[in-house]
Amino acid sequence: SALATVEICGAVEAVDAGLEAEAWGPDVVTESQYYDEGVLGSAALVLLALLRGFNSHAVHVIGVVVIVVLLLTLASTLAGALRTFSLSSLQSNLLPPRGEDAMGYTELSYLFTFIYPCFAGLFQSVNKAAELRTPYVSVPRAMLGAVLFTGIGLSLIVVAIAASAPRGELSETDFLLHAFPSKYVGLGGTVVVGIGSCVSCLDVAPTILRTIAASGHVPGAESLGLHLLSGRHSEPQRATAFTLLLAVPFAWLGGLEMVALIAAMLFLQMYLTMDVCCCLLASLRAPGWRPRFPNPKAFPLAPAAGAGAALCVVTFYMLSFKL
Repeated sequence: SALATVEICGAVEAVDAGLEAEAWGPDVVTESQYYDEGVLGSAALVLLALLRGFNSHAVHVIGVVVIVVLLLTLASTLAGALRTFSLSSLQSNLLPPRGEDAMGYTELSYLFTFIYPCFAGLFQSVNKAAELRTPYVSVPRAMLGAVLFTGIGLSLIVVAIAASAPRGELSETDFLLHAFPSKYVGLGGTVVVGIGSCVSCLDVAPTILRTIAASGHVPGAESLGLHLLSGRHSEPQRATAFTLLLAVPFAWLGGLEMVALIAAMLFLQMYLTMDVCCCLLASLRAPGWRPRFPNPKAFPLAPAAGAGAALCVVTFYMLSFKL
């Protein structure tokens, strides 16, 4: 739910960035950026939740469109940054800043806070494992592919931004506003990708919630009917409505940064719990614990899960709570 709000707030901020770049007209849609994210973000969440609740088949079509738009937007923004490419700027920006601009713990903490949510949703393919014909083959491929694509894509973006201008002249919106052939390509693509990613989150979250409710492990979930399927396409409509109720308040927290911080903490808590459980089950050799990927004989799962849990704790304390 929090990640869905992060995506839609990012789309709203892209709209505001486009308005601010124009000499004519206001810089925001409502009276402030806070109300833009609250009002527009909440309205978009409601509309997208209705779409997911009544026709999940459209979600897959939107996913394909978003992938195409993402690739076009990435190519457009990279091409725009390359127009001002400079090796001297790249070399100066790749070197750690010194003096008053030197990076300390606070700056490193900010870096973790903003970067981590970019990777938080990489493993959403696992949540669709029950709908796949060969999940033990498809899910690992999807996870590895997502990691490679995201790593390469973000690396290209960082290098392109670093080479586009000296450090003192860089602005947080330059990468989008200098897109080729027009800034509207970068801004429009960011809005579409944000909306599509929000739809994806609203598609996965109710599925997980329904599965948890059906298991009977959460008291009161079944009494709310969160495990039920309804509608013409047998959708988890009650679970979707509950997810929406959780997501909307995040849009009113006062900025994308705070929502991203909360989403990062929630994901870290989830991954920590999973890693600890995997470590314990593998160490105790529980009879019902038989993972097929990775191969436990070729890859010791207990140490890897323990290391993952430790990294989750370290990353959690690296996040900045002073945004």
